[in-house]
Amino acid sequence: MNNNTSNNQKDPVMAKFAEIYIKELAYQLYVLDWMRRISADMQMDALKDYYEECAKPGANKAEVVFDMTFEEWLVDSNGYHGALYMSEEEFFEYQYPDKSYIKALLGFDENLYQVYLKDIDEQ
Repeated sequence: MNNNTSNNQKDPVMAKFAEIYIKELAYQLYVLDWMRRISADMQMDALKDYYEECAKPGANKAEVVFDMTFEEWLVDSNGYHGALYMSEEEFFEYQYPDKSYIKALLGFDENLYQVYLKDIDEQ
């Protein structure tokens, strides 16, 4: 961590902000961790399939319009060859309570980890 981040975490305004976003941050880090663990080939194949199935010509030749977002398509199409990261609801029920996993996701940032611990203790 750089000194700016550490100093910002000591600021009461930043500490309060961290309390607000800790769940969202943990979930987004989980999604990135999950995606990092699947192969790049699977991700590229899924993106190509999405374009083949959902891309439509727009009003002009340079425009492409999609029936749904890539994330919506992933859910509807059963993810990456049948695998998909947990929904937020599932994540908060199964992964969020795992202190060691969340600590690793937070990059062992002790300030954020303390905010996380406070959050799970208040639930």
